[in-house]
Amino acid sequence: MSPLPRILSLTEGAPPEGAAIGGKARGLAWLAGLGLPVPPAFVLLPGESPVELSLLEAHLAKLGSGPWAVRSSATDEDGTTASFAG
Repeated sequence: MSPLPRILSLTEGAPPEGAAIGGKARGLAWLAGLGLPVPPAFVLLPGESPVELSLLEAHLAKLGSGPWAVRSSATDEDGTTASFAG
């Protein structure tokens, strides 16, 4: 099994099984997979090493010049079965 990517696009289909993303991100990916309009978005997945800057810049470029909305949650705040983040 290949390692999961550290940055996951929400508009390119269902997230891989086992991806540590929260319910809101998983829901947006599901809606996009149904062909419903979802704004371009991506999720930074938890990991031990920092995300490569060039990879982050490439994903930001796909979003356009902004403005952007940012939502931040700790991995134990926002899970696949519950959300406690603000």
